[in-house]
Amino acid sequence: MDFTALAEELRTGEVSVVGSEEYADWFEQLLAWEAVQERLASYLVEVGLAEPGESAEFDAKFFRQQLEDKLRNAAAPADAGYPENEGLVIGPATGTPSLKAFRADGQRPSAKRLEWEIKARMPGRSLMGIVARTSQWVEWWRRVGPPSGSEPKVTDLLGRYVIVTFVKCTNMGSHEPARHILGMSGHELSVRRESALLDRAANEAISDLVNAQARLDISQAWGDGIAVVADGSHMDTYLDNLLSETSAGQ
Repeated sequence: MDFTALAEELRTGEVSVVGSEEYADWFEQLLAWEAVQERLASYLVEVGLAEPGESAEFDAKFFRQQLEDKLRNAAAPADAGYPENEGLVIGPATGTPSLKAFRADGQRPSAKRLEWEIKARMPGRSLMGIVARTSQWVEWWRRVGPPSGSEPKVTDLLGRYVIVTFVKCTNMGSHEPARHILGMSGHELSVRRESALLDRAANEAISDLVNAQARLDISQAWGDGIAVVADGSHMDTYLDNLLSETSAGQ
């Protein structure tokens, strides 16, 4: 990403390299002023800096006047509405503006009906039930097993691996879940947790689940899955980039 940003800045002339003029003159790549004048009127209309048919000469002074007028026009209604704006507070000592926390007025009836409909079509599932269902659909449980590679002599192998996965991934230890699972002791859960869920096998099982999710229609609607971003990740951007932002929740 750094090299991409550097290449873009070099292309636009925002960055220069010492001694580069010995190989080529960057100014020779710019449009001649005569060519710029021919296209300037349509360009100003396209970017919103002029109205169609406007013939005023566009220079630095005119551009500055435009910005001042826009700022003045935006500031006037903001100043007029400040006394009635309960969310905006300007400190009397520092003059620093701040916004109060926004409080919602409550759900509208249409939003409540939508919530009820979603809950009716998507009933709540227990975490153990989700682990069991995905193990049957994706068969990720075949990835785990003892270090020897031979299957243990267990009647319900799938069920045992589901329980071990639940115990390990919830980080509850071994003895606490044994109080709620009939037929299994804390010692048995501890032994199976250490022998069945190897790191390599667990990563393979995770890959099975990720690939299965990527094949769903709803997942494909968000893109091809080549790149993902987790909540709270920091992504490199250009310096002083107006398009970049940071979520306060992170």
